[in-house]
Amino acid sequence: MEKLKLTLIPQPGNTFQISVDNEETEVSELPFLDGGNKAQLLTILNALNALQPKYELNQNDDLNFLESEGLVANDDNGYVFHSQMRQKIGERIYQALFPSRIKSQLDRALERAKQTNQPLHIQIHYFASTSQETCLSLYPWHLAHDSTEFIAKRLAVFSYFIAYKNRNVPEPLEFKFKPVKILLISALSSQNGNQPIQSKERIILNVLKKAIDRGDVEILSWYDRDKNEKPTFAKLREYLESHSQEELPHVIHFDGHGAFKKVCTNPICAKVGTADAIYSKNQKKCESCQMPLGEAQGFLTFEDESGNSNYIKAETFANLISKSKPTLTIITSCRSALAYEGNSIFNGIVQSLQRDIPVVIGTPFDISVKSATSFVESFYRVLIEGQKSLLEAVKAGTDAMDFEEYEWYRPVIFMPHKGYDNVNLFNFNTSNISSEDSSSSFSSPNKNLILDDSEKQYLTKEIAYFFQGNEQKLKAIFISNQNKFKVNFYGSVLGDDYQTRILNLIEELNKGNKVVEFIEVVRSDYPNFAREFLKK
Repeated sequence: MEKLKLTLIPQPGNTFQISVDNEETEVSELPFLDGGNKAQLLTILNALNALQPKYELNQNDDLNFLESEGLVANDDNGYVFHSQMRQKIGERIYQALFPSRIKSQLDRALERAKQTNQPLHIQIHYFASTSQETCLSLYPWHLAHDSTEFIAKRLAVFSYFIAYKNRNVPEPLEFKFKPVKILLISALSSQNGNQPIQSKERIILNVLKKAIDRGDVEILSWYDRDKNEKPTFAKLREYLESHSQEELPHVIHFDGHGAFKKVCTNPICAKVGTADAIYSKNQKKCESCQMPLGEAQGFLTFEDESGNSNYIKAETFANLISKSKPTLTIITSCRSALAYEGNSIFNGIVQSLQRDIPVVIGTPFDISVKSATSFVESFYRVLIEGQKSLLEAVKAGTDAMDFEEYEWYRPVIFMPHKGYDNVNLFNFNTSNISSEDSSSSFSSPNKNLILDDSEKQYLTKEIAYFFQGNEQKLKAIFISNQNKFKVNFYGSVLGDDYQTRILNLIEELNKGNKVVEFIEVVRSDYPNFAREFLKK
């Protein structure tokens, strides 16, 4: 995969320096900063966090700024976001990240990547001290829009790396654990104002079923459900601290709530150390002792023994997880990767973890159940095959999300930028797969296969992953096989955008009983394509 490493270094005022592969440099200006005040930037982040078109006023938002930028409009029902709100923000980010000389480097890198039929890997690199000096770490650089499209939609894949002083980054390896030990932490507390969320544990287990049956994967149990034990943080600590390194997980996945809160640390406060001493990030003083509260901190939410929310500091969680030395940690919780406020990069849960763990995936913004599910399902399916790199698995996950609903930019990956982009995290020896399993997984489905809605959704995800957004490559399938499909078959598919055309393509294939022929043609180039369609 072609790479473009951009090191971002703070400069005086609202400027920063961009260094390309430590050679070409250029100074640019950070957008959405008014005289160094980050109120406008935080307003932008709140807008990007929205899941609905209706604008919900946040007390810290600069509404006049949003209106002046054309990002919201007032209709009869109140304020709504402009349909191109994210595009407009992305264009400003693109202009800041790719000024003239850096853009020339980008264009050349994109052209080289195009020759390989793979997206360009753009590596965003900054130092841990950066967040103490500038707002660089707050920007979603992967939202860059070149006035034609979001470059992460088709042309590129982004990753981030935070360089910590005295941190020893392990050399990339072809990890060949057998079995791969995975610890799933589903902390689904719905008390104290948290909204209940749907566990992705069953979805992950379904995706991993064959690998579990083969002995390639082992799902670890960290509390006893048969005894009705609660999944508390204390139970997690007990599990991780009572097992040897050989017994500990290679992958840890936390699925639950994340939040930024303020906490009273006054040692003489009657509420200190209790849930009542934890407040929203907008609270100024402790309600008990009236002492001013410090900066907001990142928290993850577990249950306590009564089933209520127990807020665990990101630092506390990160320290515990880091001691077990997993290779990969995934946090699918709201704002787990956002260094949101204050002077410490440790406000972001993911940033905290990346000090000691090679690869961390998190979500800087709120994410819907539907999109989180799509991401997790596709990510694990590709990862567990062992034939694609971790970065490709993340790309498959984001491609499976709905671009039209703008959820794709919510997961981000933090990883070392020295060899990790091409490494297969889990390279299984597939020789132990039974011939029965192999033949069923790669056999042609029933010639009269008619897809139901779930199978259509599955085929949509397969096309997104294997064609990596390259519509010309997909179109070429039909041009070179006109004996199987009618002339201009793909050209006759309706749709104003690529995603819509894919959905309509599957409908046309289904109506014309051409699904099987399409799968067989694609498998001539990609043997793993649509492997879940089994012989009836």
